Amino acid sequence: GESGEEGASSRKSTSFGHGWQIFFGGDGSGATLHWHAAAFNILYVGVKEWLVTPPQFRGFTGMPADRVAPQLKDKHYSMQCTQIPGDLIYIPDYWGHSTINHGFTIGVASIVAVKDRFVPATKPSQINATSLLVSLLTSLPIAAENAGSSNNNIENEGGVEGSGTDSNITISTGVVDSSTSNNNSSSRGVIGRRGPSLASPSQPGFLFIHVPKTGGSSLIGMLREYCQGEYVTDRWKDDSTSSGIQHRSFHATAHSYIQHYGRDAFDNAYTFAIVRHPFAKQVSNFFFLLNQCEQNPKRCESGRNERLIPYDKISTAASSDEEKVQAFHEWIAKLYEAYPPGSPQHYLFGNKGHGNEEYSTFNSTQTSWMVDETGEKIVVKEIFHLENLAFDKLSEAIPCLSSSSKLTTKNQTPQYPPLSSFRGNERTDQIMREVYHVDYQNFGYDYEI
Repeated sequence: GESGEEGASSRKSTSFGHGWQIFFGGDGSGATLHWHAAAFNILYVGVKEWLVTPPQFRGFTGMPADRVAPQLKDKHYSMQCTQIPGDLIYIPDYWGHSTINHGFTIGVASIVAVKDRFVPATKPSQINATSLLVSLLTSLPIAAENAGSSNNNIENEGGVEGSGTDSNITISTGVVDSSTSNNNSSSRGVIGRRGPSLASPSQPGFLFIHVPKTGGSSLIGMLREYCQGEYVTDRWKDDSTSSGIQHRSFHATAHSYIQHYGRDAFDNAYTFAIVRHPFAKQVSNFFFLLNQCEQNPKRCESGRNERLIPYDKISTAASSDEEKVQAFHEWIAKLYEAYPPGSPQHYLFGNKGHGNEEYSTFNSTQTSWMVDETGEKIVVKEIFHLENLAFDKLSEAIPCLSSSSKLTTKNQTPQYPPLSSFRGNERTDQIMREVYHVDYQNFGYDYEI
């Protein structure tokens, strides 16, 4: 890539970013498909052809740039432009890009500091573009004066980075050995690599809409372990409301994410969610909450037990299966009476609010986690079913997860009777069909398990 590893000792730091580096290469050489945080790229000598993809189509490859180009050109998801001497190109956060040099080229690039990045939905008053560009151009080196300086980071585009001294500079021949291409430190943030977070709070690469009791805690544990450079964790308050309610990415709806990051940033990210059969989810939720009350009774004392868990009448360990099943049916009836559809706290029939309750789009359904501010349109790009979660497909979309072969279980619910034993209660079935009708319809579930 045109911008090297953040914090490298050979880098010259600047006021506008993490430092600059010189890149150069011979005719036909280039940088293979990759992505990183936002960067400026200015060309001094030669002609450079760019192929750029939105974040949802970004990627890494070991193929040389000249083999990647034919696969990206003239595709609906790619854009092409030509850079000549004096042109400055800005690549936003996480946009994929690959380059091919026409003739010998020399240029300079820099990762841009978060505070100075041009991001979707940014208010014009938040960025002084003129002062930013002046700072950039006055900080960048003149290539002819600094090409051999030991204070600069010198990168050739054949896939090998020099140490910054004349004796180690190698002019690219345009032939890239795919076995060594991943050793290029300019590919900082290769998916799955440990290190400082590359995730931008303004433009995340992906956003996970975590519906409670759908396996999301297990997936988040894996994202934290394998995707440290990509997985965004954030807390915020919606300034457009006066509620002061705190939101957090662990349980944020699509609507909440859109309010926080802006619609463009949300649409540019890869967004996904996991759903579960509504009846199975409700049963699992009951025993999960019951177990929490047993472990910490104070959290379920009078006035705090808003989910109406009968922890003083039923036990996950001591009660019989018949008693557990009966307790579940009684709980459903009480929840429906306390939080019927259309009531202000109807969301409590399905889950706590987690800050999302300040939006009228939010209710007890899984569908309400997926919609935008209109409450009518599902805007999450990919929805997986927990019952047949295609982990390999998820790993293709988020390659850092490929380091693990399966979803590891966290936040487990205590053992409870078979789901079939909960069916057949006419009142419960009636309530579940009424409350979760849209989930059955939108996600293709049958009423029967």
